[in-house]
Amino acid sequence: MAYITVSNAKKIVETFNLTNNQFSGYLYKTRISFFNRLEQNLVLAYKSFIENPERFLESKYVKINRTADTHKWVFEGGTPAYHKESGCTKLSAEYFNLEIPKFIIDRGFDAVQDFRNWVKKNSYLLEQHKLDVFFMRLRSKYGEQIGNNPRATFASNSGVENFDNINLEELEDRIDVLLTEQKAYYFQNRDVLYKFSRRTFLAYKSEVIKDNNTDYSDSELKEFLKDYDKTYKKPLIKLLYHYHRVRLNPELKLSGNLLEQLGFKVCSCCHKLQSNNHNSYSHTELLR
Repeated sequence: MAYITVSNAKKIVETFNLTNNQFSGYLYKTRISFFNRLEQNLVLAYKSFIENPERFLESKYVKINRTADTHKWVFEGGTPAYHKESGCTKLSAEYFNLEIPKFIIDRGFDAVQDFRNWVKKNSYLLEQHKLDVFFMRLRSKYGEQIGNNPRATFASNSGVENFDNINLEELEDRIDVLLTEQKAYYFQNRDVLYKFSRRTFLAYKSEVIKDNNTDYSDSELKEFLKDYDKTYKKPLIKLLYHYHRVRLNPELKLSGNLLEQLGFKVCSCCHKLQSNNHNSYSHTELLR
């Protein structure tokens, strides 16, 4: 049996054409009417994959390719991993990445690799939550050019918020509260949301929204829709992902062979853990 993170499960689902495919089923126990087709398909495809990965992939098979290395971040260009041990620390470990400064990139490939190696060598400080010491050493190594606030990214492997210890009832409570708040906000702003609640994607486009007959200017309408999207729609999609995972496949168990066909590799930490367990077992047998 193999295990993957929530983010990698989403990565598998999002490789499919979710715009042209129609997925059937229900999003939640109560009706949700303000998602567009793509948003509905994101949740329904994830639900279908979680419920029966093998059946889902039979008709929608696609390989997860190694991500491109842009040389802009310390950790990129890798192959997604699956885990053989449900207790592997990497399944719930915090994700960290650091943007490579432009003056390092300008020095060429070797300088980029040296910077990456230095960060990886000192990453134990991040695991110990000694961020101040890490950045102090970084500035000491690379000088004032590094700046006071290098762009860094921190997140849990299952998203910014950890849902691992939340049961189904608590998830339903969170979803119900968010839906109640969304409904009240919708009716307070019905003159705008009646037309645009399913079209929040327009807020992220550079083109002017042509059928804007609201009292907002184009920039004001886009800010309004972004706020609506980030306050209600995106958090709800995230909650629904976890809701269906807890219901259908809490540990995200899949077949290791299936994941390898998708382009995943075995987690190096799991491999070491299994080797250590095997060696320990063999040593015990010799002593008997």
